[in-house]
Amino acid sequence: MDFFLDIPMCAYNHEKYIAQAIEGVIKQKTNFKYRLFIGEDASTDQTKKIILEYSLKYPEIVFPIFQDSNIGASENTRILFSKCTSKYIALCDGDDYWDDETKLQKQVDFLESNANFSMCFHNVLIKREYSSSNDNKVDKFNGLMPKDEFVFEDVLDNWIAHTSSLVFKRTALLPLPDWFFNCFTGDLVIIILLASKGKLKYLDFVGSVYRLNDRGISVNYKEKYLMEGKIQLYKLLNQHFNFSYKKTLNKFQSKYYLKLSIVNFRNFEVGNFLYNSTKSLVLSPYVFVKQFIIEFKYYVNLAKAKV
Repeated sequence: MDFFLDIPMCAYNHEKYIAQAIEGVIKQKTNFKYRLFIGEDASTDQTKKIILEYSLKYPEIVFPIFQDSNIGASENTRILFSKCTSKYIALCDGDDYWDDETKLQKQVDFLESNANFSMCFHNVLIKREYSSSNDNKVDKFNGLMPKDEFVFEDVLDNWIAHTSSLVFKRTALLPLPDWFFNCFTGDLVIIILLASKGKLKYLDFVGSVYRLNDRGISVNYKEKYLMEGKIQLYKLLNQHFNFSYKKTLNKFQSKYYLKLSIVNFRNFEVGNFLYNSTKSLVLSPYVFVKQFIIEFKYYVNLAKAKV
C-alpha cells in the first residue's frame, strides 16, 4: 500500500482528547492514502487503551507505537519522524483535533500545484479550557493576516501557524538536525527550517482546533526562559546555516539579549544586566537602541496606567 501523507502524533495522558484527535484524522476525505503514526508514551491513564481500540478498528490508517516506559516528548517525536517516508507530512498533537474533513485534500492540492512552496497552513480555533476560569472562550489563532505568502525572514520571530495546521513536503524538513530535539520550541523551528526551503502559504479556512489548557507547555513558559531560549535558538540557526543569515539572526539575538537584560535589571541582577545589555549592543547597535526605546515606552505607559 503506497501512502502519500504521514501524520506523526504524540500522545501522553490524553484520554480526554485522543479519540477526537484520531476521529479528525480518520474522517478525512482524500483521493490519496494517508496513515497516522501515534507515539503513545506510556500514559498513566486510558490513552493506550483508546488508541489500541482505534488501531484495531482502522488498521489501514492508525499505526500505534507503544512505549513500555516514558521516553519524553523529544524522543517520542524523533521516533515518529523516523517512521515518516511519504511525500507529505501533516501535524496534529494528541490534545488538538482537525474539524474540516477536506483539510488534507485542500492543502495537498495546493502543494502539488505550487512547487516553490514547502508548506501551507490554515487558520485554527483556540479553545481555552482552563480549570481555574469560567471564561473558556474560543478565538481564532490568526486574525486578519497581513498577507498570505511568507518567506524565511517573516518567521524568525513570528509564530504564524499553529502546529495542527501544517502540511509540508517531507524532504523540506527531514532529516531533522540533532539539535532540534533539545530546542525549547520545536514548533517554531519546524516552520523556520521549512521556510529556508521554500515559501509558506496561508490558506484562508479554519481546519483545526487548538486546546489551550493548564497542562499545555506553551502556557507555562516563563519570561526569562522564553528569552534565553530564543537567544539559544538563533545561535543554533546561525551554525546550522553556516552563518549565511548571520546579520539577520544577530539582530534577533540582540533584541532578546536586551529584553533579558531588562528582566535582570528588574530582579537586581547587576552582573547579568551588564553582560546581556553589552551582548545586545555588540551584536547590533541599531537594534539595541530601537529595542531600548520600545521597552522604555512600554514601562513608561505601564507606570502611567498604575497612577
